[in-house]
This record gives sequence, structure tokens and C-alpha cells, in this order.
Amino acid sequence: MKNDIRHAIRALLRSPGYTAVALITLVLGLGANTAVFSLVNGVLLAPLPYPSPDELVVVREVNGRGGEMDAAWQNFADWRERSRSFDHLVAYGSGESTVLGGERPLRADVAAVSAGFLDALRTSPERGRALLAGDHQLGAAPVAVVSDRFFRSQLGGRDDAVLNVDGYDIRVVGVMPAGFDFPSGADIWYPLELRRQNDSRTSHNYDVLGRLRSGVTPQAADAELDAITLGFREGLPDVENERGFRDFFPHEVHVSSLHQATVGDMRRPLSIMLGASLLLLLVACTNLTSTTLARGTMRQREYAVRHALGAGRGRLMRLPLIEALLLAVTGAAAGFALGAVALRLLPAIAPTELPRLSNVRLDPAATLFTLALAMLSAAVAGLWPGLRASKSAAD
Repeated sequence: MKNDIRHAIRALLRSPGYTAVALITLVLGLGANTAVFSLVNGVLLAPLPYPSPDELVVVREVNGRGGEMDAAWQNFADWRERSRSFDHLVAYGSGESTVLGGERPLRADVAAVSAGFLDALRTSPERGRALLAGDHQLGAAPVAVVSDRFFRSQLGGRDDAVLNVDGYDIRVVGVMPAGFDFPSGADIWYPLELRRQNDSRTSHNYDVLGRLRSGVTPQAADAELDAITLGFREGLPDVENERGFRDFFPHEVHVSSLHQATVGDMRRPLSIMLGASLLLLLVACTNLTSTTLARGTMRQREYAVRHALGAGRGRLMRLPLIEALLLAVTGAAAGFALGAVALRLLPAIAPTELPRLSNVRLDPAATLFTLALAMLSAAVAGLWPGLRASKSAAD
């Protein structure tokens, strides 16, 4: 085997044009697949970074025309009080606000969250304490937890910071773990119960997140919340025929997994991208096979001599396969590097609606995927030429 590998290396070095074209073909094909698989894995396949992520769901109101909406506080409050499908049901609203009290005035993403928000995600601050039940009271002393990046870059690591956010002087009591990012981009979380909530059932101000009880399916939770919604609808005046009312009042709810809601409409285009990159690699392997076959025709004399000197068909078949394997391994290494460069450029070129972008990276799964494709490419590009070469020499 060692002699075969040395011979394969010498044969490739004697044909620099063929070797260069083969490597470029494989590097482009494998590099594209490495980058696209990392993107698909990070966005679509990787589980959410919370304990038991399959239990996390999103609850949306559905109006009389079938359109989905954020939830009104009073509707959420009724769901939370009457539902038995959830361990936690929480509301939150997020957006960009002016923040004072840090290193300098700035605009930051701020989330106002209801009681139990961090419990629903089963995530605790890495430093300090979480928001407690007593903090979620009208008139309570305003407190907040902040992201690790905000703590380090804007607060200079100070534990005694007081921020002015949305008109409140808020004391920072905790710092979330590095990488915690829900809702996406948020840097500050404070209790939304600090302000009096609207009793209207058509003021759709909040997203709703739930953690299902063990054994409860999203479909069962959906049916229960539909029944609760129907119950409080029946207690209201019959105003459904008023102009525009049908667009604002919830007729039912839609419960879906948090992962599904986070990925949104990206599943189809990313799946198409992965399929296209695999097709590109297949075309590359086909071209490489054709080139190797043509090169094998010119090496028939060499194979005939080797056969006459005692080389069996198995060894003759193995030589082109080892050459293809060497090319594939080298191409995989260079393709992996090319994929890494592509992923570094991704934040600058990716559409703003692409979710979980911070989760996209080269990881062991991407490494195994690239190596598997390299081995498959070697088999495709080397097996048939090897069979042809051994048969021709034997004849």
C-alpha cells in the first residue's frame, strides 16, 4: 500500500495540469458544500440552545380572516390563568430604545418580559440574580438583567450600573451567559409589569412563548387555547360585523414550535441551496471522472507493463482509486478552508431576515460532512477509471 501511495503521488506530480484542474474542481465543489451545509446545519438542523427545546412553542392569535397577530395582554392573561397545557406561558415585547447610563448614550435592543420569562427558557444569569416574582409588580423598584456583550462593552464590567431605559431608572442585577440571544439581538431584559397593561383584547402588543408540560403536544395546547379564546369571545358584545373588527379580534390561536417559528420561511430556500451545492459537486465529480478516463487511455502502456510484471487486476484497479483519494483529501482540506472564508463573509452578505446567523460555524458535523463527500467523490472519480484500466491491461 505504501508503494502504491508513493507511486500515486509521483504520477500526480508528473501531470501538473491534470492535478491542478482536478484539485480546483474538487476544492470549489467541496468548499461550496462545506459552507452551505454549515449554514443549513446552523439555521435548520441544530437544536435551539435551551434545555428540552422541543417543549418550547410560540402562540399567535389568528383573526377572522386567517391572519396571525401578536397577542393582546388581556388575552394572554386569560390563557395563562386557565390553561393547563404549559409549565410556563410568558409574554414579551422587544425593540430598539435609547439607553443612558453606560459608557455613552446608545440605541440598544431592549425586551420587556413577563414573570417567568427566564424560567420558561430554563436559563439563569451567569452573574448576579434573575428577575424575581416581586420584580414583576406594578410600582416595584425597576431592575434588569443584561447580555454578556452589553455588560462588557457598555458597562465596563461594572456590577452597580443604573440605566435609564424607556423612562425608568433601572438597576442591573444580573448578567446572562455569553451567547444567550432571545429574542434575537436583545441586550437588556426588564419586567413589563412595571407599567399598567391595557385591558383591550385588540391591542396586539406582545409575543407569547410557552413551555409545554411533559407529554403535551402543540396540537393539544392549540386546541385548549382555542377553547379558552372561544370562551372569552362569547362573553363580549356581538360586534363582529363592525367594520374592521374581524381583522383585530382573535378567533382562534396558532401554536407552533419555537424552532419552526424561528426558522420561518428559510427552510425551503436553504434546502434548495444544499441541493444545488450537491449537484455542483456531482457535476465536478463527473467531469473529474471523464478527465481521469481520458488520462487512463494515455496510460494503457504503463498498466500493461505493470500487468506483465505481475501486478494483478486488483492492484491495477487500486492505483487510479488511490490517486483520486489523494486528490479528494487534499481538496477537502482546501475546500474546508474555502468554506471557512465564505462563512466569515456571510454576515456581510446574508439577508437581514436570515435567523440564527450567529449559530452558523464550522463544527465537527461540517468536518464529517466534508470528509464523507470527499470519500464519495474519490469513489465516483476513481472506481470506474480503475475498473477500465485493469480490464484494458488484462486484455
